[in-house]
Amino acid sequence: IGKLQFLSLYSPIRNREGDLLAYLNLPYFAIEKELKSEISSFLVTLINVYVLLLVFGGFLAYVLSDSITRSLSVLSDRFRAIRLGMKNEPIEWKSNDEIGVLVSKYNEMIGELEQSADMLAKSEREMAWREMAKQIAHEIKNPLTPMKLSIQMLQKAMKEGRPDVPQLSERVSNTLIEQIDNLSQIATAFSSFAKMPQTNAEALNIEEVIQSAVNLVSPHDDFEIDFQKPTTPLMINADKNQLLRAFGNIIKNAQQAMPDSRKGKMIITVETEKQKAIISFKDNGSGIPEDIQSKVFTPNFTTKNSGMGLGLAITKQAIEEGAKGKIWFETKANEGTTFYVKLPLTN
Repeated sequence: IGKLQFLSLYSPIRNREGDLLAYLNLPYFAIEKELKSEISSFLVTLINVYVLLLVFGGFLAYVLSDSITRSLSVLSDRFRAIRLGMKNEPIEWKSNDEIGVLVSKYNEMIGELEQSADMLAKSEREMAWREMAKQIAHEIKNPLTPMKLSIQMLQKAMKEGRPDVPQLSERVSNTLIEQIDNLSQIATAFSSFAKMPQTNAEALNIEEVIQSAVNLVSPHDDFEIDFQKPTTPLMINADKNQLLRAFGNIIKNAQQAMPDSRKGKMIITVETEKQKAIISFKDNGSGIPEDIQSKVFTPNFTTKNSGMGLGLAITKQAIEEGAKGKIWFETKANEGTTFYVKLPLTN
């Protein structure tokens, strides 16, 4: 038929008696296999097109979602970068959409946050200075009372014409000198903490600085200092006077905190670690109670009956700000405390 070639199958149809009634022609097209192959090719092509459309749709969805979430990522990064007491940069957003409203609220928030941080810092400074002023007034009034009583007692003795006036005058003079020295120490400690002297950094030998600090501490029969000197010279770049004051404060605190029931001892060692010198001051005192360990370096905190509690605060300030180092401590109850000072070495 036309150009189509086919095979014909003829099957006779008979009745029950076997008589031939007709012939059934079943044409078989040889091109049917090719047709099925074309149909299969069409289905494969259609599936490939659907797969490509699916991949393109996924890529388009990723691009759209990324463009939508990128702005939110910027906001989340800025939120994570917010720091109190620091300058937080506002976000610039030109579109007046929903994200723009959120950005506008963020910019308003960081402005209010900076104002609140400034007010909080100002309030904390004022409160700290008020507490410091109260402590100073208390420390000054303490020596003034015995000074006044001593002078009144001397005046009374002079009016009565008592024969022991010279001896009394000597005793009152010694008392006044002692209390005046105490007031001078209070003023010096407060001045040192309020404004650290200008750092005069120079090349220093650690061994010589520690030995000078040990020599400056008043000798005490019940307190022994064992300075284990380093085998090689270790040089640092720092202010000598500030380091002497810092090391001296650590040694004096150990002396003053030593229980009366035991003989005090301090072992001073120097080790090196990655271009750092680690100086340890280990004593055999009663240790620092756990409830006050977090307050050791806090200004105006002391467990002693005298003093303003500025010694270790000044020490921390001198080491961390003046010498660019680090100070910390480890303590055990009834065994002692070890203060560590880490300082950068120099050539």
